[in-house]
Amino acid sequence: MKEKFKAGELAQIKSTGEIVTINAVSPGMNQTFYLVFQNGKKNRYKESELVPYIDKEESILCKLKEHSFENAEAFLKYAYYRLFSESQEGNLFSYQGNKIIFNPFQYKPLMKFLSIDSDERLLIADEVGVGKTIESGIIIDELIARGELKNNDSIMIVCPSILCGKWRAELRSKFYMDDFYIHDGKSLKYTLEEIIETGKIQYPHSIVSEQLFRGEKYQQLLKKCVEESGEPIFKLLIVDECHHYRNPGTNTHKFGATLSLCSERVVMLSATPFNLRSDDLYNQLHILNPSLFPDQQIFNQLLRQIRRVNQAVALIKKDDVTSREQLKSHVNEIRLMADNNAFIRDDFERLYEKIVGDKKLEVKDKVDFERIMGLLNPIATSFTRTLKRDAIEHRVTRETVTLDVKYSQKEREIYDAFLETNLHRYRLFGVSERAFGLILNGLERIAASSIIALEKNVKKFINMPDEVFADLMSEEGDIDIKSVRSMKKLLQESYSDLLGKIKALDNYDSKYDTFRQLIENVREASGDNKRIIVFSFYTETLKYLRRRLSADGYSLALMYGKTPDETPTNQKDEDGFKVYGRNDIMHDFEAGKYDILLVSEVGGEGLDFQFCSALINYDLPYNPMRIEQRIGRIDRMGQKSDKIVIGNLCIDNTIDVVINRVLLSRIADASDLVGELEPIISKDIAEINELIISKEFTEAELEKREKEIEQRIEKARQTREEFDEARYELVNDKGFREEFEDSIKKSRISPHESLLFVYSFLKKENGCWCKVISSSAASIHVTKDICDRLKAYNKRLNLGKAGEEIRSIVENGGDLEIDFDGNSAYENDDRVFFKPAGAFIHFIIDYMRALEVEYPENVFYANLKSKNAINVDAGRYWIFVYDMEFKGFFETSSYEYFLVKEDASNIICLNEDQKKQLFQELVVGKVPQDISYDGFDELRMAVEDAAENRKEEFASEAMGKNDVKIGSRIQAVRSLSNIRIRELEDKLLTVTGKEEEKTRKAIAREKQKAESKVAILEEKLKFVGTYALDAICMLDVT
Repeated sequence: MKEKFKAGELAQIKSTGEIVTINAVSPGMNQTFYLVFQNGKKNRYKESELVPYIDKEESILCKLKEHSFENAEAFLKYAYYRLFSESQEGNLFSYQGNKIIFNPFQYKPLMKFLSIDSDERLLIADEVGVGKTIESGIIIDELIARGELKNNDSIMIVCPSILCGKWRAELRSKFYMDDFYIHDGKSLKYTLEEIIETGKIQYPHSIVSEQLFRGEKYQQLLKKCVEESGEPIFKLLIVDECHHYRNPGTNTHKFGATLSLCSERVVMLSATPFNLRSDDLYNQLHILNPSLFPDQQIFNQLLRQIRRVNQAVALIKKDDVTSREQLKSHVNEIRLMADNNAFIRDDFERLYEKIVGDKKLEVKDKVDFERIMGLLNPIATSFTRTLKRDAIEHRVTRETVTLDVKYSQKEREIYDAFLETNLHRYRLFGVSERAFGLILNGLERIAASSIIALEKNVKKFINMPDEVFADLMSEEGDIDIKSVRSMKKLLQESYSDLLGKIKALDNYDSKYDTFRQLIENVREASGDNKRIIVFSFYTETLKYLRRRLSADGYSLALMYGKTPDETPTNQKDEDGFKVYGRNDIMHDFEAGKYDILLVSEVGGEGLDFQFCSALINYDLPYNPMRIEQRIGRIDRMGQKSDKIVIGNLCIDNTIDVVINRVLLSRIADASDLVGELEPIISKDIAEINELIISKEFTEAELEKREKEIEQRIEKARQTREEFDEARYELVNDKGFREEFEDSIKKSRISPHESLLFVYSFLKKENGCWCKVISSSAASIHVTKDICDRLKAYNKRLNLGKAGEEIRSIVENGGDLEIDFDGNSAYENDDRVFFKPAGAFIHFIIDYMRALEVEYPENVFYANLKSKNAINVDAGRYWIFVYDMEFKGFFETSSYEYFLVKEDASNIICLNEDQKKQLFQELVVGKVPQDISYDGFDELRMAVEDAAENRKEEFASEAMGKNDVKIGSRIQAVRSLSNIRIRELEDKLLTVTGKEEEKTRKAIAREKQKAESKVAILEEKLKFVGTYALDAICMLDVT
């Protein structure tokens, strides 16, 4: 058997294009194998997996001499393949790359997280309704697309228990991430013990409730994980509702600090703004990044420093005579800070000399100055806050419809008897008025919710365990078990007559009749969108409404605390209704299958209903913030209606009147303050609830409370405005929209480019086609051979949910309507959403890479049909494409296109806009016979010089970023390591014997690992840049 290669020869691996040296030949029974060295290891390849190495530049020149040109379509296929296979730091792979309604402000956290001076630790404090879950999903998606998070890297999301399901559903439906596991106590314990024993994680992508994880036994296991591994356990940690962690000294605060220390990257989320005059912001940032914000004193100094820095940035943008004098004053103050930072000291000094010397500042100088100032403002890259008024251009108005309910005489008798019975009896039992007031208040709310449903509610309450009864009845305070038992005894003795009267009503219900009228009023006010959400605290009330509304012909669904996530098989509830899972209910309600969705407080927690524009409160909560939270389910980003309608029912001569007058009507005018208003007026709400419980409210008292709440609301609004004005001073992000648009222009990946790549690929594949529908959508057909390759690719990489787009092609026999724009796919359900840099794009890259090694296409001929496309004169041009690679902290590659006229009179390095325009205007043309290569060598040398200059320019910019990023990482590694070492040294004071020896070893191991990480990072300071000719295209411009 003749050997294809000999030891010492160069070869290329077909699947990757990597160049290797044959180390030895290893004959087999039926084929020959070759040993090669790769990354310090010896690997064995079949002969069929290797091809001979051919010098690319030599090959290109040979093809030119032989007049062997590919056409314009092949050039486009090549160009888009190179575009998508390069690792360009400026690319945003997640841009419009998920099935969400696009809003640029949801990319602001990502831009901060990726910025050159970021420690990849970010606090997102956006206002309610902007979409913090979506913003976190975008960050996860971008890091995965860039390869910075691998499939088995650990991503942990910690959130309140009620939000665990929402997180999983959002990541699954909007980002196609279906492998997030929700931990229970057993799996969490097993996971932490597995990390301690093996260093591996069975569930790399997981969600856990804050309430569970902060338990003492799990915190101890977590600390042990940190001590044993000495490495970050979580590659990315996301902490939702992080304001729960802000009080120092609490177990929750300590838990948050431990979580942060054992995580490589951290994102914290909160809708609650922070008062800069308190410790709130510092406490959060200290958990987020203890190395950057080590103590309160340094933090306060930072606040003063940052204001001067941002003022200097604003002044340099003006740079007139007046501002220059002010700028001199500021840079003199800033100079000492800059001098303490080794990574910016020299650049700052150069610009300082220009400023104080009244020299002209070029555009590059101003850009450099802004970059340097950014490095002196750690809060700018650690904190972000977006307001709804900034992010959401579509303003939604609210219309409230309130109907009074008038009880019939029999209903009034039942209601009053229900209350009077308890008022008369509770003193006989020697139970405190406070305890019975709380219980009575809870029962009164149940009665006001539904007289008919009261029968089941009373039976359920008197039969439930004492502890559960106490918990449900004590929303505003604790009740002792003795009082609960006494009350239950009273109920059991007293309600037989009352329950008989309820039965005698024979389903007559004036509240339900008024509710039916309210439904019609709300639907009429809602316009075309007739779907309504109905909220009630009580499950029995909701089940009663389901029975009545179903009988009246409404299509509806019920969702409460016991509703499962997924629909069980052939299961019915006690009323004979089929049980549906919340995921199916949400999908069908959005699709318009139901007129009405009945929801309990728990059942609707954390869910978003922006596709619905009407809501009815069947019963009124005492805490008005709960109504705002209900309304927040529909009044959020993605709401398309100009108006949302809120319906309330208010029962005459009951506590509803007090709630509606004193609380709801006042706070309706402060809807913009939801979240921040609650802690400010919580005392007032508690006092009013006390009056309600004790039945001591008078007209004078009500008027007094109304005025107090109005004053509190005004104070809350002023506080919020002060905070947001101060926030702009700190983070200097008023021009974000323009900054984002500029970043998108620099990004080479977009839905449109993805479509063009697919189009150019399928057009050149025999039997395949692509018919364009819009700038991001197309109808495609691929052959059975491609379908088989897709199936094998999906199986080989085990893509899971990410491979859904590939499976959809195969399952539809190769014919499919696809859309690369998440926003557009969201609007067009008939199209299958494909990520702009998703599985199908990667399959094409993989497929073309293997073909390129064996059958390289790198010499082309094309015509340009419009010289205005790139603003050049008619004539013959050459396009030289150079592959430029840079290795440091970032491994970046870029393909640069140099356009040069035949006479070498002008060489242009095409920018992104020019390249895109060029690609759109190219047409296939016949290769001319009269090609002259006179002067071609001189022209090529001139382009080579231009490429060298471009490489140096590129490298200079990248090296600056490289040094800053590595310097920042080295500082972070050492700071976090020192924190861990201090904790271990503190432990040494309390342990002896084997435990002391173990702790000392842990300290030594931590020091060794930190220095090893620093050594690796310092090695990356040796920045290397290379470039090589990759392709040539002859271009005739007419």
